[in-house]
Amino acid sequence: MAAHGSMHSSMRTPTSRSVFIRDKHINIYVWPALDNPESHDSIGNPIVLLHATGFHARCWDKIIHQLPPNAPIFAIDALCHGKSDSINPPYHWHRFAEYTEEVITELGISNITIVGHSFGGHIATLLAASKPDRFKQLLLLDPVIGNPDHIKLWRSATQADNPVAKRRNQWSSPNELGEKLGSKPPFNRWDKDVLKDYCEFGLTETNDGYELACPPTCEAAIYGIVGGDETYGKLADVQTPTFIIRARNRTKEDAPMDFRPSPTWDKLVTQLPNAKEIHCTKRSHFFPMEDPDFVAALINELYSSGTIVMAK
Repeated sequence: MAAHGSMHSSMRTPTSRSVFIRDKHINIYVWPALDNPESHDSIGNPIVLLHATGFHARCWDKIIHQLPPNAPIFAIDALCHGKSDSINPPYHWHRFAEYTEEVITELGISNITIVGHSFGGHIATLLAASKPDRFKQLLLLDPVIGNPDHIKLWRSATQADNPVAKRRNQWSSPNELGEKLGSKPPFNRWDKDVLKDYCEFGLTETNDGYELACPPTCEAAIYGIVGGDETYGKLADVQTPTFIIRARNRTKEDAPMDFRPSPTWDKLVTQLPNAKEIHCTKRSHFFPMEDPDFVAALINELYSSGTIVMAK
């Protein structure tokens, strides 16, 4: 299945919009709908995109350029990421969901196709549980809702000597960041354009150069929460049609803090009342960065037909 093509896709550019929620500014990139020369129908229903921990909304750019031109698209920088303000710890994931829910309310959009990767998929699940009337369908890209029996073990692993917290934070330029990351896993498997966007929009300029918009200590602390136990009690409330794309299982060869295997519970699909799963046994947790065309095709199929029946 090919990704959606359009003569207008190259013309599509985002505007950055700041929404003030409680005491914080949250940044949203709005990709407006374009006139569809093949149809005089009204503007399509919106697509909302939620990124993973440590990433930002512009990691979706290469995917967005392939999405339906009649759909307004909203890519949100989570708090502590991108251009959005930061909050103080503890970083309970339900707090991020509450702020995101208020952003969507402020935008005044509904009948939403919401797509979330990793942490973003977890947040999307909480949103659908809280405000089901807002969402038409969910696409959860390896959403980090883990096996509840393993949560304590995961937390101890992420909080004890977490290598994420030791990552380098200061950089001379986005190019230096890209050159450094591009030779190391998992980034060496990323699509080159996605890696470039990650570096260009994931840094904040300072007097001494650049630093990561989501500092390593903050990213590690968010990982350490791992969603929170309250998520499991809300899964039965997600009546919205849901499609889970789960990456490959962990093997004995994978290191404990290797983020490439799927952290998503293999029984999650049975916990959601209206869910289906595609298990991509050869893909890593970072498949949206490694193969944006694949993810664009998933979104296009779901958006146009309300289902996904594609090969893995």
